This record gives sequence, structure tokens and C-alpha cells, in this order.
Amino acid sequence: MKAPHIRGIVPPLVTPLTPFGEIDADAFRRLLDHVVGAGVHGVFELGTCGEGPSLGRRRSERLVSLAAGHLDGAVPLLANASSGSLADSLEFATYCRDAKADAVALAAPVHYPLGQAELLAFLRAFAESSPLPVLLYNAPKAKVPMEIETIEAMADVPSVFGIKESAGDADLLATVLERMGGDRGWTVFTGPERLYASHLRSGGHGGVCAGSNIRPALFVETWNAAQAGDWERVDALEADILALAPIYGEPRTTVSTVCGLKNELARMGICRPSAMLPLVNAAP
Repeated sequence: MKAPHIRGIVPPLVTPLTPFGEIDADAFRRLLDHVVGAGVHGVFELGTCGEGPSLGRRRSERLVSLAAGHLDGAVPLLANASSGSLADSLEFATYCRDAKADAVALAAPVHYPLGQAELLAFLRAFAESSPLPVLLYNAPKAKVPMEIETIEAMADVPSVFGIKESAGDADLLATVLERMGGDRGWTVFTGPERLYASHLRSGGHGGVCAGSNIRPALFVETWNAAQAGDWERVDALEADILALAPIYGEPRTTVSTVCGLKNELARMGICRPSAMLPLVNAAP
């Protein structure tokens, strides 16, 4: 199994929905064209921004098929296969492989308050049987966040090629990059965009950042400036990235982030603001 070499900006796509809670295929294609046209380096489906936990299997499969068909290999496609069931996650990973996705992501199960030993057993069992390369997903505000020792213990599983570090802990992100991004060769992405520029300054490999749904070119330009060593330009672009914060509301929550993204995309004419219950978008 050949791991994908993905570096740069990989938007965690929102999921455009009809008012009746179905996938809005035309809007989703517009979103794909919006981000791919800006030069992103991959796309990430069914994460927190994509309302993955709320969609159910039928809609999730539909979304993967739509993306794979529309992208047709233009950029790598990553899909979140996380669930509370090892069997369900593996079945969905198999569907993703058959649909021509490039990799799957896996976060900790959400129901049980696991210890790190149980979490490691779950991650290893999935990764050792996955039909696709695996990106670990240290999800925001996870009930069982992955500790650095657990992440390091996954280094000998050949299918695992990296991690989306979304816990929001700058020190943990730096430690993961130091220990996993060097000789071990993992791809280390940051999730929170407030850490994107600083991650790139430290030699990080890119981001899976919410705001790249809205302004993908801004995040791509920041990546390109970092690769060119133009840190003055990175500093200036970082200010523009941080200026996106009001979109997500105050205080920022998962609901306000997803709904804020959809409201802004609706304003841009890309998709409706409709969200899937239990998320409720108060916007008209």
C-alpha cells in the first residue's frame, strides 16, 4: 500500500445540504470547483466541518462518490471513516477504496471513556486492516484525545502516513511534528488555522483548516510563501487568516463554526446555510 504524499492545504469540506437534509450535489460540485480552482493540495470529507457524525452511512457514501467522480484524480481525496464501531469504520473504508478515494482518516471512538491502551488497540486494529492509507485524526475536543505516546506507538504501522492534529494544543502540535515529522516521515497537519502559519514556520506540512472552505487561495498563498522562505509575506497573510475569526461567532463552538462557514458560503452563492440536526443554523 503506497501512502499518498500530501503536503499543503487540504480543506475540511463542509457538506452542502438541501432544506430537507439531503446532499445538494450541485452545490457540492461548486464547492469542489471553488477550492480546487484555488490550487488546494487535497480535500478532506466528513470531518467536524463536514458534519460527518450526523450524516449517516447513505449520505456519507453519496458524498464520497460525488467527490471522487467530480475530482477525477485532480487532487487527493481523504474521507473520515471514524465511528464507534471498528467493523463499520472498516466497511466504510472499503467503500471509500472502491469509490477511488486516496486515504481515510480515523479518530478516537466517541462513546466510551477509553484509556490510552484501549484507544491504541482500536487504532492499530483499524490501521492494520484498512484497505487504504490512514491519517490519524486527533479530533477537536475529543472525549479521548490521542496522547503523544499513543501517536508514537502507531509509527510502526505501515498504513499510517500522518496525523491531522486538531486538538488545538500548540505544544502538542510542535511535539508531534518533532517526533513524527522527521526521520519517521509522517505528514503532520494542523487543524486550527490560528496555528497554521506558526506550524509552517516550524517546518510543518500544511493544514486542514476550516477557513480554506471560504478563502482557499489565501491558505494556498501562505503555503507557497512558506515554501519560498518569504516569512514577511507569511506574517502578512497570517493576519488575513486570523481576520476570518468573526465568521465563526463568539464564543466559538462547533455549531457556530459549521454554521458560520455555511452562512458565508451561502453569501458567496456556493451553497445553502442548511445544517443537519443536531446542529441548528439560526440564520435565515
